[in-house]
Amino acid sequence: MKKQILLSIFMIALVTIIFTRCTQTTTNGHVNVNGTSLYYEITGEGTPIVFLHGFTCDHRNWDSQVKYFSKKYRVITYDARGHGQSSMPDTVPYSYTDDLASLMDYLKIEKSVVVGHSMGGAPAFLYAFNHPDRVVALVLAEGGAFISDTTLINPKSLQDYFKGFSYVYNVFQKEGIEKAREAWLTINPIKTAAENPLSSELIKAMINDYSGWHWQNRDPQKRNPDGTPELMGKLKTPTLIITGDLSHEVIKELVSAYDTFIPNSKKVILSNSNHMLNLENPDQFNQELMIFLKENNIN
Repeated sequence: MKKQILLSIFMIALVTIIFTRCTQTTTNGHVNVNGTSLYYEITGEGTPIVFLHGFTCDHRNWDSQVKYFSKKYRVITYDARGHGQSSMPDTVPYSYTDDLASLMDYLKIEKSVVVGHSMGGAPAFLYAFNHPDRVVALVLAEGGAFISDTTLINPKSLQDYFKGFSYVYNVFQKEGIEKAREAWLTINPIKTAAENPLSSELIKAMINDYSGWHWQNRDPQKRNPDGTPELMGKLKTPTLIITGDLSHEVIKELVSAYDTFIPNSKKVILSNSNHMLNLENPDQFNQELMIFLKENNIN
Protein backbone atom coordinates (compact mmCIF):
# COMPACT_ATOMS: atom_id res chain seq x y z
CA MET A 1 0.00 0.00 0.00
CA LYS A 2 2.79 2.39 0.95
CA LYS A 3 4.64 1.65 -2.30
CA GLN A 4 1.47 2.28 -4.30
CA ILE A 5 0.97 5.66 -2.60
CA LEU A 6 4.59 6.68 -3.26
CA LEU A 7 4.28 5.53 -6.88
CA SER A 8 1.08 7.55 -7.29
CA ILE A 9 2.73 10.66 -5.84
CA PHE A 10 5.71 10.19 -8.19
CA MET A 11 3.45 9.79 -11.23
CA ILE A 12 1.45 12.90 -10.32
CA ALA A 13 4.66 14.92 -9.93
CA LEU A 14 5.99 13.61 -13.25
CA VAL A 15 2.78 14.46 -15.09
CA THR A 16 2.79 17.92 -13.50
CA ILE A 17 6.36 18.56 -14.70
CA ILE A 18 5.57 17.36 -18.23
CA PHE A 19 2.35 19.39 -18.38
CA THR A 20 4.13 22.51 -17.14
CA ARG A 21 6.87 22.15 -19.74
CA CYS A 22 4.33 21.65 -22.52
CA THR A 23 2.13 24.58 -21.53
CA GLN A 24 4.52 27.44 -21.03
CA THR A 25 2.75 30.65 -20.13
CA THR A 26 3.64 33.92 -21.80
CA THR A 27 3.64 37.28 -20.07
CA ASN A 28 3.60 40.47 -22.10
CA GLY A 29 3.44 44.21 -21.75
CA HIS A 30 4.73 47.59 -22.81
CA VAL A 31 7.73 49.34 -21.32
CA ASN A 32 8.21 53.08 -21.65
CA VAL A 33 11.89 53.82 -22.24
CA ASN A 34 13.86 56.44 -24.14
CA GLY A 35 10.74 58.37 -25.05
CA THR A 36 9.02 55.41 -26.68
CA SER A 37 6.88 52.38 -25.83
CA LEU A 38 8.19 48.90 -26.61
CA TYR A 39 6.01 45.79 -26.67
CA TYR A 40 7.59 42.61 -25.29
CA GLU A 41 6.76 38.98 -24.50
CA ILE A 42 8.45 36.56 -22.08
CA THR A 43 8.04 32.77 -22.14
CA GLY A 44 9.71 30.08 -20.05
CA GLU A 45 12.29 30.10 -17.27
CA GLY A 46 16.05 29.80 -17.07
CA THR A 47 18.93 31.64 -18.71
CA PRO A 48 17.46 34.56 -20.70
CA ILE A 49 17.66 34.58 -24.51
CA VAL A 50 16.69 37.90 -26.11
CA PHE A 51 15.69 37.80 -29.79
CA LEU A 52 15.79 40.87 -32.07
CA HIS A 53 13.84 40.72 -35.34
CA GLY A 54 14.59 42.27 -38.73
CA PHE A 55 13.13 45.13 -40.75
CA THR A 56 9.32 45.05 -41.39
CA CYS A 57 8.92 42.07 -39.04
CA ASP A 58 7.97 41.90 -35.36
CA HIS A 59 8.23 39.62 -32.33
CA ARG A 60 6.29 36.89 -34.17
CA ASN A 61 9.37 36.35 -36.34
CA TRP A 62 10.63 34.14 -33.51
CA ASP A 63 7.52 32.00 -32.90
CA SER A 64 9.31 28.74 -33.75
CA GLN A 65 12.25 29.67 -31.53
CA VAL A 66 9.98 30.65 -28.62
CA LYS A 67 8.22 27.28 -28.78
CA TYR A 68 11.51 25.37 -28.96
CA PHE A 69 13.73 27.23 -26.49
CA SER A 70 11.17 28.22 -23.84
CA LYS A 71 11.15 24.61 -22.64
CA LYS A 72 14.60 25.24 -21.16
CA TYR A 73 15.28 28.98 -21.28
CA ARG A 74 13.60 32.29 -20.51
CA VAL A 75 12.81 33.63 -23.99
CA ILE A 76 12.27 37.36 -24.53
CA THR A 77 11.00 38.76 -27.83
CA TYR A 78 9.95 42.33 -28.55
CA ASP A 79 8.91 44.71 -31.30
CA ALA A 80 11.57 47.19 -32.35
CA ARG A 81 10.59 50.85 -32.45
CA GLY A 82 8.48 51.44 -35.56
CA HIS A 83 7.36 47.81 -35.79
CA GLY A 84 4.53 45.66 -34.46
CA GLN A 85 2.90 46.96 -31.30
CA SER A 86 5.74 49.31 -30.35
CA SER A 87 5.52 53.06 -30.89
CA MET A 88 6.58 54.74 -34.11
CA PRO A 89 9.70 56.93 -34.11
CA ASP A 90 9.23 60.70 -34.07
CA THR A 91 11.74 63.42 -34.92
CA VAL A 92 13.99 62.76 -31.92
CA PRO A 93 17.20 60.80 -32.67
CA TYR A 94 17.13 57.29 -31.23
CA SER A 95 19.15 54.08 -31.14
CA TYR A 96 17.95 50.47 -31.34
CA THR A 97 20.95 49.58 -29.19
CA ASP A 98 19.86 52.03 -26.47
CA ASP A 99 16.32 50.64 -26.65
CA LEU A 100 17.65 47.11 -26.14
CA ALA A 101 19.79 48.20 -23.19
CA SER A 102 16.87 49.99 -21.53
CA LEU A 103 14.55 47.02 -22.06
CA MET A 104 17.12 44.70 -20.47
CA ASP A 105 17.43 47.04 -17.49
CA TYR A 106 13.66 47.31 -17.11
CA LEU A 107 13.27 43.51 -17.15
CA LYS A 108 16.21 43.22 -14.70
CA ILE A 109 18.15 40.94 -17.02
CA GLU A 110 21.73 40.97 -15.75
CA LYS A 111 23.14 38.50 -18.28
CA SER A 112 21.69 36.89 -21.38
CA VAL A 113 22.19 35.35 -24.77
CA VAL A 114 21.39 37.92 -27.47
CA VAL A 115 20.20 36.84 -30.92
CA GLY A 116 19.88 39.40 -33.72
CA HIS A 117 18.52 38.79 -37.21
CA SER A 118 19.17 41.18 -40.10
CA MET A 119 18.35 44.70 -38.84
CA GLY A 120 18.40 43.28 -35.30
CA GLY A 121 21.99 42.16 -35.77
CA ALA A 122 23.49 45.65 -35.41
CA PRO A 123 22.01 46.45 -31.98
CA ALA A 124 22.77 42.88 -30.85
CA PHE A 125 26.42 43.28 -31.89
CA LEU A 126 26.80 46.76 -30.41
CA TYR A 127 25.12 45.81 -27.14
CA ALA A 128 27.52 42.87 -26.76
CA PHE A 129 30.43 45.16 -27.65
CA ASN A 130 29.37 47.84 -25.15
CA HIS A 131 28.31 45.44 -22.38
CA PRO A 132 30.54 42.34 -22.65
CA ASP A 133 29.87 41.45 -19.02
CA ARG A 134 26.12 41.18 -19.70
CA VAL A 135 26.14 39.03 -22.85
CA VAL A 136 27.12 35.40 -22.30
CA ALA A 137 26.79 34.59 -26.01
CA LEU A 138 25.92 36.44 -29.20
CA VAL A 139 24.14 35.13 -32.29
CA LEU A 140 24.27 37.07 -35.56
CA ALA A 141 21.80 35.70 -38.12
CA GLU A 142 22.65 37.50 -41.36
CA GLY A 143 23.13 40.75 -39.49
CA GLY A 144 25.66 42.64 -37.44
CA ALA A 145 27.79 45.74 -37.65
CA PHE A 146 27.52 47.51 -41.01
CA ILE A 147 30.73 47.25 -43.02
CA SER A 148 31.68 49.90 -45.58
CA ASP A 149 35.24 48.72 -46.28
CA THR A 150 35.29 48.04 -50.04
CA THR A 151 38.07 45.49 -49.61
CA LEU A 152 35.58 43.39 -47.63
CA ILE A 153 32.27 44.30 -49.30
CA ASN A 154 31.89 44.62 -53.07
CA PRO A 155 30.06 47.93 -53.74
CA LYS A 156 28.34 46.40 -56.78
CA SER A 157 26.97 43.56 -54.63
CA LEU A 158 25.71 46.06 -52.06
CA GLN A 159 24.11 48.20 -54.76
CA ASP A 160 22.42 45.16 -56.29
CA TYR A 161 21.09 44.10 -52.89
CA PHE A 162 19.48 47.48 -52.25
CA LYS A 163 17.84 47.68 -55.68
CA GLY A 164 14.88 45.83 -54.23
CA PHE A 165 14.56 48.31 -51.36
CA SER A 166 14.53 51.23 -53.81
CA TYR A 167 11.94 49.48 -55.93
CA VAL A 168 9.58 49.06 -52.96
CA TYR A 169 10.09 52.66 -51.90
CA ASN A 170 9.14 53.83 -55.39
CA VAL A 171 6.06 51.61 -55.37
CA PHE A 172 5.05 53.15 -52.07
CA GLN A 173 5.47 56.68 -53.42
CA LYS A 174 3.39 55.97 -56.52
CA GLU A 175 0.81 53.41 -55.38
CA GLY A 176 0.61 53.47 -51.57
CA ILE A 177 1.16 51.16 -48.63
CA GLU A 178 -0.82 48.10 -49.80
CA LYS A 179 1.05 47.83 -53.11
CA ALA A 180 4.34 48.43 -51.31
CA ARG A 181 3.64 45.52 -48.97
CA GLU A 182 2.91 43.31 -51.96
CA ALA A 183 6.12 44.47 -53.66
CA TRP A 184 8.18 43.83 -50.51
CA LEU A 185 7.22 40.15 -50.67
CA THR A 186 8.74 39.87 -54.16
CA ILE A 187 12.27 41.19 -53.54
CA ASN A 188 15.36 39.11 -52.82
CA PRO A 189 15.54 39.08 -49.01
CA ILE A 190 11.87 38.13 -48.61
CA LYS A 191 10.75 36.33 -51.78
CA THR A 192 12.03 32.87 -50.84
CA ALA A 193 10.29 32.98 -47.46
CA ALA A 194 7.06 34.23 -49.05
CA GLU A 195 7.04 31.19 -51.34
CA ASN A 196 8.12 28.63 -48.72
CA PRO A 197 5.18 26.69 -47.18
CA LEU A 198 6.97 26.72 -43.81
CA SER A 199 7.20 30.52 -43.65
CA SER A 200 4.73 31.96 -46.16
CA GLU A 201 1.78 32.49 -43.84
CA LEU A 202 3.76 34.14 -41.06
CA ILE A 203 5.91 36.40 -43.23
CA LYS A 204 2.84 37.62 -45.09
CA ALA A 205 1.02 38.29 -41.81
CA MET A 206 3.92 40.35 -40.44
CA ILE A 207 4.34 42.37 -43.64
CA ASN A 208 0.60 42.96 -43.81
CA ASP A 209 0.75 44.42 -40.30
CA TYR A 210 3.88 46.50 -40.91
CA SER A 211 3.04 50.19 -40.62
CA GLY A 212 5.16 51.38 -43.53
CA TRP A 213 6.52 54.17 -41.32
CA HIS A 214 10.07 53.87 -42.69
CA TRP A 215 8.82 54.19 -46.27
CA GLN A 216 7.10 57.49 -45.64
CA ASN A 217 9.29 59.23 -43.05
CA ARG A 218 12.86 60.35 -42.60
CA ASP A 219 14.27 58.01 -39.96
CA PRO A 220 16.14 59.94 -37.21
CA GLN A 221 18.00 56.83 -36.09
CA LYS A 222 21.52 57.56 -34.83
CA ARG A 223 24.40 56.38 -36.98
CA ASN A 224 26.11 53.21 -35.76
CA PRO A 225 29.90 52.88 -35.76
CA ASP A 226 31.34 51.16 -38.82
CA GLY A 227 32.21 47.50 -38.45
CA THR A 228 35.94 47.78 -39.03
CA PRO A 229 38.24 44.79 -38.54
CA GLU A 230 39.61 46.57 -35.47
CA LEU A 231 36.15 46.99 -33.95
CA MET A 232 35.12 43.41 -34.65
CA GLY A 233 38.44 42.17 -33.31
CA LYS A 234 37.68 43.66 -29.90
CA LEU A 235 34.49 41.59 -29.45
CA LYS A 236 35.44 38.69 -27.17
CA THR A 237 31.94 37.27 -26.66
CA PRO A 238 31.37 33.73 -28.00
CA THR A 239 29.56 34.41 -31.29
CA LEU A 240 27.53 32.16 -33.56
CA ILE A 241 27.22 33.46 -37.13
CA ILE A 242 24.33 31.96 -39.08
CA THR A 243 23.73 32.33 -42.81
CA GLY A 244 21.73 30.61 -45.54
CA ASP A 245 23.08 28.75 -48.55
CA LEU A 246 20.76 30.76 -50.84
CA SER A 247 21.64 34.18 -49.46
CA HIS A 248 22.66 37.18 -51.55
CA GLU A 249 26.34 37.63 -52.37
CA VAL A 250 26.69 40.75 -50.21
CA ILE A 251 25.32 38.87 -47.19
CA LYS A 252 27.90 36.15 -47.77
CA GLU A 253 30.60 38.82 -47.84
CA LEU A 254 29.36 40.34 -44.57
CA VAL A 255 29.17 36.94 -42.91
CA SER A 256 32.67 36.06 -44.09
CA ALA A 257 34.02 39.30 -42.60
CA TYR A 258 32.29 38.66 -39.27
CA ASP A 259 33.68 35.15 -39.12
CA THR A 260 37.18 36.33 -40.06
CA PHE A 261 37.52 39.22 -37.62
CA ILE A 262 35.36 38.30 -34.60
CA PRO A 263 37.86 36.24 -32.56
CA ASN A 264 35.61 33.74 -30.77
CA SER A 265 33.23 33.00 -33.64
CA LYS A 266 31.65 29.97 -35.26
CA LYS A 267 29.89 30.03 -38.63
CA VAL A 268 27.11 27.69 -39.74
CA ILE A 269 25.28 27.58 -43.06
CA LEU A 270 21.64 26.51 -43.14
CA SER A 271 20.42 24.49 -46.11
CA ASN A 272 17.60 25.62 -48.42
CA SER A 273 17.58 29.02 -46.70
CA ASN A 274 17.72 32.63 -47.82
CA HIS A 275 17.65 35.74 -45.63
CA MET A 276 14.63 34.75 -43.49
CA LEU A 277 16.47 31.62 -42.48
CA ASN A 278 14.93 31.05 -39.05
CA LEU A 279 11.51 30.94 -40.73
CA GLU A 280 12.55 29.01 -43.83
CA ASN A 281 14.45 26.31 -41.94
CA PRO A 282 13.44 26.57 -38.26
CA ASP A 283 14.48 23.04 -37.34
CA GLN A 284 18.11 23.44 -38.43
CA PHE A 285 18.25 26.98 -37.02
CA ASN A 286 17.06 25.73 -33.63
CA GLN A 287 19.38 22.74 -33.66
CA GLU A 288 22.46 24.82 -34.50
CA LEU A 289 21.63 27.39 -31.85
CA MET A 290 21.07 24.67 -29.23
CA ILE A 291 24.41 23.04 -30.13
CA PHE A 292 26.12 26.41 -29.74
CA LEU A 293 24.52 26.99 -26.34
CA LYS A 294 25.61 23.56 -25.13
CA GLU A 295 29.15 24.07 -26.46
CA ASN A 296 29.35 27.20 -24.31
CA ASN A 297 27.79 25.50 -21.25
CA ILE A 298 24.76 27.76 -21.31
CA ASN A 299 22.07 25.75 -19.51
